Amino acid sequence: MAYPGYRLEPGDPAVELLYPVLRSLGFEPNPHPVGGGTDGNVFRGRGISAVVIGRGGYNQHTKDEYLVIPEMLDCARVVEAAARSGAG
Repeated sequence: MAYPGYRLEPGDPAVELLYPVLRSLGFEPNPHPVGGGTDGNVFRGRGISAVVIGRGGYNQHTKDEYLVIPEMLDCARVVEAAARSGAG
């Protein structure tokens, strides 16, 4: 199955929500084109503004796949802050 790729552009609702959250937590957004079969690709293919946030995983879908716990916890902080900022 093929999934649509996407690129985040200024003015995109996901960018408007996420970039200030990232910066408030001391992270600099690092956008790059996204391909593959993530939920973000599927949502965007249906016209829903979405973005994939890296969660500290490496070598995905291989026998050498692993997570870096501090990076996963950073991801959780970003998701929580984004949910809080988007709720108001």
